[in-house]
Amino acid sequence: MLHLPAGRYYLTSSIDTLQDDGTRTMAVLYRPELVVDGSASLTLDARVAKPIDVRLPDREATTTAGSLMVQRNVGDDTVQSFWLGSLDTLSFAQLGGAPTTGSLHASINGLWARPEAWEGAATPQYHLAFALPDKANAGLTRRLTRKDLARIDSTISAPLANRRARVTAIPFLPDGTSNLGVAVNSPRAVPRMQTDYVNADASWSFLLTQFDPEGYSEAEYYSPQRSYRPGRTYRTGYGVGVFGPGEAAGGGPWGLFRTGDALDLTLSLQTDGLGHPGVAAQRDDVVTRTTLVADGATVFDRPVAPFVDNLQVPSGDARFTLTSSITQSPRRSEVSTRVDSTWTFRSATVASGTRRTPLLNIRYAPRLTADTSAPAAGRISVPVTVEGAGGGVRSLTVSVSYDEGESWARVLVKGGRILLHPVEGAESVSLRASAVDGHGNTAQQTIVRAFKLTPRG
Repeated sequence: MLHLPAGRYYLTSSIDTLQDDGTRTMAVLYRPELVVDGSASLTLDARVAKPIDVRLPDREATTTAGSLMVQRNVGDDTVQSFWLGSLDTLSFAQLGGAPTTGSLHASINGLWARPEAWEGAATPQYHLAFALPDKANAGLTRRLTRKDLARIDSTISAPLANRRARVTAIPFLPDGTSNLGVAVNSPRAVPRMQTDYVNADASWSFLLTQFDPEGYSEAEYYSPQRSYRPGRTYRTGYGVGVFGPGEAAGGGPWGLFRTGDALDLTLSLQTDGLGHPGVAAQRDDVVTRTTLVADGATVFDRPVAPFVDNLQVPSGDARFTLTSSITQSPRRSEVSTRVDSTWTFRSATVASGTRRTPLLNIRYAPRLTADTSAPAAGRISVPVTVEGAGGGVRSLTVSVSYDEGESWARVLVKGGRILLHPVEGAESVSLRASAVDGHGNTAQQTIVRAFKLTPRG
């Protein structure tokens, strides 16, 4: 017996049952609103919960892992509940209808794959998410065909040998909520091709985690949230350079934002060649530093990557200089071993809401192999673009080094590209550039060992 003050409550219950065959099942019951205004009895019966039954065109893709998420919002208060594990053994039911105050959001997210995928086999993976109604309901039944799914073919690479990688899919539901990302636990060797399928009930973001030979995470690359149309095939890739400063296509949470007199920085100095922002794991042989100066006065200077929240800056309008760098030992990366970026921009107090401040980034797109290399013989054509240029690009200069930044030579930018002629014996190409946009914002960026050179044949 429970004694509770009168009021409205949100109830969840999970009932673990040992079956006759020795397996265990989990029944989840949740009630969005329970009104307590006197004596009452409440029965929680696991038999009310119904299973999750999803059938795919690949009949062998039956091994599942995932989560049930239930979120209850009342005013400014939010309570989230997650139940994780095999969806084969999970059942659920919502008791009662929609809440009379606040809101309820519930969803199922799961990964379906053939059993051998969990042992590292290269089989397709099916990432599916479903929003649940905010009325009394139990269980989930879906029958999907190829026409209900979008296919994503990814080329996954790394600039170092003996690396492994894992891809996690994160769903975003139409009601604005997200569920936990799910991935096959066994990272697989790279380079490789991977095929993923997703449904259109959610938009999706992907996270690639790269592991070193000892099995420790050493880098992550983020694919921005987007929708995929069922029946279509999409192609992308991760882990090939040039790695350097850059924001995700569409922005998303990546960038520089101002709210009132506070700046939030989520910037990548290691965005890969296809625009996936990257982050290196913090190790003793990875050195970072970020500095912010406002009208000549230093307001921030710490040995951290450019991921800073609620950085207080002077009120009013000011000219800012933001500098960030990362240096990695060859053990961590054979390319982009040092990246330096300095941005200048103006920013003023934001009276209401949050405002994104565009930053200039110089991006390079040479044709590279899976280990971020190009042949040393002949000339190398490198397309060059400038991201975030307000009012167009006023000026752009690029220099190249074949001795890891010891000496530099200016190269002509013509038709949106540069032509490189590596010198005899060069093992890598380093790039340095300066850009100014039509609003007077600037960027100066250096990438040491932007890509490797394979010996002349």
